[in-house]
Amino acid sequence: MKMRVTVRKFGMFVLALFVGLSLTVRADDDRNGRDDQRRACGDDGENHDHHLRTPLKLIGAIPVPGNPILSADIAWVDPGTEAYYLADRSNAGIDIINVETGFYLGRVTGLRGVAGAADGTAANNGSGPNGVVVTPGRRAWTGDGGDLLVVADVDPDSASYLSILKSINLS
Repeated sequence: MKMRVTVRKFGMFVLALFVGLSLTVRADDDRNGRDDQRRACGDDGENHDHHLRTPLKLIGAIPVPGNPILSADIAWVDPGTEAYYLADRSNAGIDIINVETGFYLGRVTGLRGVAGAADGTAANNGSGPNGVVVTPGRRAWTGDGGDLLVVADVDPDSASYLSILKSINLS
């Protein structure tokens, strides 16, 4: 039993380390932060302050096939592929949306989905996918219910596109 807990903790540590390294932040030595804000939004022009004060509004909706998305987890936006990857528990997969065009591209299927407890509530530990991160090699890494770490191919030029390549049991 002790070995099982140790392996699980080690697996979670490796996953957290991977996600932490993937989310590195560049910090400049800027006293007031305004230059960082301008660079972040890509607006160095005279309308920068106007854009900061302009409220956000809904400009559209992207239809996603399958069940309505009632349960989801952490998503990932990959700047290299300009795609949004959503850990969609309601449809037991990872949804991929092109953020440039706003179109649904596809779904990695075969994940656990929403797992219910005996009392009818959702069991977060048993459900999946749990978060998603995409590597530069276009591999999606996600946690899945039952202590699984899943690696899927999200490279549209690959013959195994949208399929699960490996499931690793962390328990």
